[in-house]
Amino acid sequence: MISKRTIDQIFETAEIEDVVSEFVLLKKRGANRIGLCPFHNEKTPSFTVSPAKGLYKCFGCGKAGNSVGFIMEHEKFSYPEALRFLAQKYNIQIEETKTDYDKEQQNEIDSLYIVNEFAKQFFINQLWETEEGRNIGLSYFKERGYNEATIKKFELGFTTKNWDGLIKAAEEKGYKREYLERLGLIKVRTDKSFDFFRDRVMFTISNVSGKPLAFAGRTLLSDKKIPKYINSPETEIYNKSKVLYGIFYAKNEIRRQNNCFLVEGYTDVISLHQAGVENVVASSGTALTEDQVRLIKRYTKNITVLYDGDAAGIKAATRGVEIILQQDMNVQVVLLPENEDPDSFIKSVGQSGFEDYVQDRARDFILFQMDLLEEDASDDPLKKADMVKAIVKTLSNIQDPIKRSLYIQTASERLALSERIIIQETNKIKRQQYKRKSEIRQDEVELIEQQAGVEYVDAAKQTENLYSDRSELLEKEIVTLLIEFGDKNYELNQKLGDFILNASKEFRIKQTIYAKMVEEYREARNRGEEVDSDYFIQHSNIELAKAAADLLSRPYALSDNWQNIYGIFVTLPAENFKSEVENLLDSYLFKQYQQLLKENQDRIKEFQLKGLEKDEDFEQVQIYQAVDKQLKEKMQEI
Repeated sequence: MISKRTIDQIFETAEIEDVVSEFVLLKKRGANRIGLCPFHNEKTPSFTVSPAKGLYKCFGCGKAGNSVGFIMEHEKFSYPEALRFLAQKYNIQIEETKTDYDKEQQNEIDSLYIVNEFAKQFFINQLWETEEGRNIGLSYFKERGYNEATIKKFELGFTTKNWDGLIKAAEEKGYKREYLERLGLIKVRTDKSFDFFRDRVMFTISNVSGKPLAFAGRTLLSDKKIPKYINSPETEIYNKSKVLYGIFYAKNEIRRQNNCFLVEGYTDVISLHQAGVENVVASSGTALTEDQVRLIKRYTKNITVLYDGDAAGIKAATRGVEIILQQDMNVQVVLLPENEDPDSFIKSVGQSGFEDYVQDRARDFILFQMDLLEEDASDDPLKKADMVKAIVKTLSNIQDPIKRSLYIQTASERLALSERIIIQETNKIKRQQYKRKSEIRQDEVELIEQQAGVEYVDAAKQTENLYSDRSELLEKEIVTLLIEFGDKNYELNQKLGDFILNASKEFRIKQTIYAKMVEEYREARNRGEEVDSDYFIQHSNIELAKAAADLLSRPYALSDNWQNIYGIFVTLPAENFKSEVENLLDSYLFKQYQQLLKENQDRIKEFQLKGLEKDEDFEQVQIYQAVDKQLKEKMQEI
């Protein structure tokens, strides 16, 4: 296990904004940073990072946590894996309480990553350390123009013709066949197992943090019966629609250049990188997906799509862009010279020639599509009608209404059509799209609710219930004050946290997670520990850490301009917590007494309705009446 001293060092070093910015494009807003949430699809940023508190919170989907929790959620790591990831990032030497890391305690996902890492190294070793690998695989890569630094950077490899080379090597290292099979690295046929990748050069497909997710193997044989590429199947850690080849190597440059080049193949990415154009990724031969576009959107809103200069490339220029526009991205198209692809073109003109060509030839996609369709339609009225429909469909995918309006004006001039007609047709498509999405969304909601046994409740009644019982809201506010200001002085020689703990003896927190936090606070104080917000934000119990992040996150940060420019002084929570906690506790106690009083009076009514037949009944009623009097007196004191 990782020692507490190392864990503390990781939390002290791993600043939340630095960790998150590796995966999300963040912009400064007051004291906080905001960006598009990486955990759900959104167009308006609701994902907030608070450097001062060391936490993140999405006010859209509700996910929250610290730097370790973010890595766990984003990369699907276990707690130890996330700690090790951050330790490696910040060059922190890990001190363990046990010398041997217990692999059996790692979850299934960790095991799959470990086996993939082994397979990656196996393929690399086959390339560099076997005669067949050097003569065939390495020669092929060098013939493609890749230098050794590039081959090593992209972790390229090779597999020999051997049917069970990987199986034997894995078993020698103690890896289970079960994991090899689940990752698609081997195939099992009744009583026989064999390697899936054989006699191919290998490409490693990694996630945003550089961990190997899957592999692609290219044959060097000319036999048309053999597929040119074969890929790993989808697994628990690999979903091809959510992965972009090269994103690990490109993400920082994409952010710096504020633009991402999108190509189709592995070799396109590698050649461009080697030439110095590093803000490039590939969809790896699959149709572009929403998840892939959203992955790019974490780092930039600008995409430049590079297309081959042949007829197929021109047709491809109109595919996939629809999804990019739907994600409110800016998209340009660069059509390469005929018979050229990004791989061959960068090799022929170099980095400067490529950049000059892109600067001269990059076209806004909408304008490019208009030119393309106008040329194809010529003077044919039917083709022109189809052309207008195609352009209107594209315009309907533009999410920004101002941007869409400007494009409609341009289209009206170019097509010699009334703006009103184009707007009408565009709105018609948007209504259809909205209707389809609404129907799908409603179907999904109803299905989920049916499976969960949810009954529909009137909205007005829900609102009434929310405000009729404020106990849960009061509990939330009390526990928030406890963990945020508990270490502050309430009175001389008394911390606010201790004051709340003493007051809480008169009532019981009902919500489970808040009750756990109060109990954790109490136990820590009994041990003589100082407890502040970091105690919970950095807690090894991820449930407590997430709850703390959720409680301490606020959707808005106060701007310094109120004081610096306007001369308006605003009372901050940190300056007002004493009166706030007193009011909250009074309100909560009153609510508790009110509930007890109601229950007590209900018991009295129950006795009165059935009749007081025995002396014991009279005595019990007298006891309840005495309690009734005490509760009323306490409520008057509050």
